[in-house]
Amino acid sequence: MATLAKRFGPHAPDDTYVAHEYEEHRVDTGEVELNYVTTGDDSSPALLLIPGQTESWWGYEKVLGLLAGHFQAFAVDLRGQGRSSRTPGRYTLDLIGNDLVRFIDGVIGRPTIVAGLSSPLPGAPEARDLRRAELALEVHVLVDAGRGDDPAVAPVLD
Repeated sequence: MATLAKRFGPHAPDDTYVAHEYEEHRVDTGEVELNYVTTGDDSSPALLLIPGQTESWWGYEKVLGLLAGHFQAFAVDLRGQGRSSRTPGRYTLDLIGNDLVRFIDGVIGRPTIVAGLSSPLPGAPEARDLRRAELALEVHVLVDAGRGDDPAVAPVLD
C-alpha cells in the first residue's frame, strides 16, 4: 500500500493526471496556485464554476462546451484539489473564499456569476466572501446537484 501512496499525487503528475479536452492554466493568488480552465468568448458574461467538496474542475468538463455558447466559463480547482497547490494545515473556508475572490479579481477581472456544487454552502464564509466581492454579480449554490431526483434541485436542472 505504501508503494502506491507514494506513486500518485501532485509530485508525480504523469502517473496521476489524465489528459483533458481543455488546456489547464495556473494562477498564483499570493498563497496558493490555483489550477483552472476557461472556455467561451470574453465578450460573454463571466461564469465561475466551483467544484463540490473533494472534486476538481473535471466534474464540469462535459458541460463546459454547452456553456461556451452563452458564457465565458471558468472552472477552478480549489486549493488542495486537482492540480492546484497543496497548503497543509491551511484549508479553512475563509482561505478558500479569499482564494476565489482573488481569482475573480486577478483572472476574470469583471463582474462574474458564481455557481458551485455542494460547497460553498449558502451560509459558509467563502460564500459570504464571494457575495461581498465587488465583482461577484450573483452567487448560486447547488447542494447535491448530482441527484436529479432531489425536489430541491430538479427545477434548477430543467
